[in-house]
Amino acid sequence: KAEIEPGMDIVISSPKSYYIKDGKKIQVTEALGETVGETLGNLNIDLSKHDVVTPALNSETTPGMNITIERVKKEVQTKEEEIPFEIKKIEDKNMYKGETQVVEKGEKGLKLSTIQNTYVNDEHVSVDVLKSEIKQEPKTEVQKVGTKETQAQAAWGGQKGKKVITMQATAYDPTAGS
Repeated sequence: KAEIEPGMDIVISSPKSYYIKDGKKIQVTEALGETVGETLGNLNIDLSKHDVVTPALNSETTPGMNITIERVKKEVQTKEEEIPFEIKKIEDKNMYKGETQVVEKGEKGLKLSTIQNTYVNDEHVSVDVLKSEIKQEPKTEVQKVGTKETQAQAAWGGQKGKKVITMQATAYDPTAGS
């Protein structure tokens, strides 16, 4: 216990009433504190370094004040992605049209990305790519493609048939069976 001495300042405080929205929870409470930060501390409300408080923590409090805490959570993860390979086609006059031959097989590449997901009050609000690096470059596939016409293609003058229709002919005889 401290004794009262001459020249000493004595402050008598009474709790103030506040409306606090903490994430998705709303509460009406009374607490002591000259600033928003002191008030939340006196209410044992812990904040993370990413949480956003409105009004600011150093703002003076007033009775009936609305205090909003947006709970911000950030998650960082690494993601692997395949990079498709390209196909380079080389015309070959010794191969028939429609024929292809793989000369060099293509290989997919690999990309590693470090991403950050941000959640506000447990709702996903953003995805940010923090870092992206290619671990393995894709290897281009090389294919030979035939250009030589077959005898049938040459006989048609290079034209292709559009549609084949198979029909069956029937006859009608009105005197049959009379």
